[in-house]
Amino acid sequence: MEKTKGNLLAELVKVERERVLDVVEVRKGLESFTAFYAAKRALPEDLRKMELVISDMANNLENGKTSEVLDACFHMLVAKASHNVVWLHTIQSLFDSMKIFQQTVCRAVYLTGEDKVLYAHHFRIFESIFERNAEAAREAMLEHLIFAEQRSSTYI
Repeated sequence: MEKTKGNLLAELVKVERERVLDVVEVRKGLESFTAFYAAKRALPEDLRKMELVISDMANNLENGKTSEVLDACFHMLVAKASHNVVWLHTIQSLFDSMKIFQQTVCRAVYLTGEDKVLYAHHFRIFESIFERNAEAAREAMLEHLIFAEQRSSTYI
């Protein structure tokens, strides 16, 4: 087992940037199923919060602004809507471990014109959850994270 100072995932990612791809790989498994369960379990309030973030992302797109903070917020709202506290805490830990790297990649992607692609991904995830289509939500999240994995590998 690999060890770092304090055995913290954040420290490992900071020291070995290629570990970010390991984190994204884990996110693909976890977050695709949080989207699946969010589609089954989301409460009306969960859906309203996600819809607000999607709306803000659309406004940013229209006004030429980036949405990296909203992007992370959306992922956390999906995790919360799964109503599984273990997944929520695990995903929060993963996000915390790669926060600086993720902000850099997101900002770069949002500034390249691929922001429309990211918005479309998030909208499709939201739409699938809203429609209670668990399998479509899982597939949409997986597609989004495969895209994120490809973009992340460019920055390592």
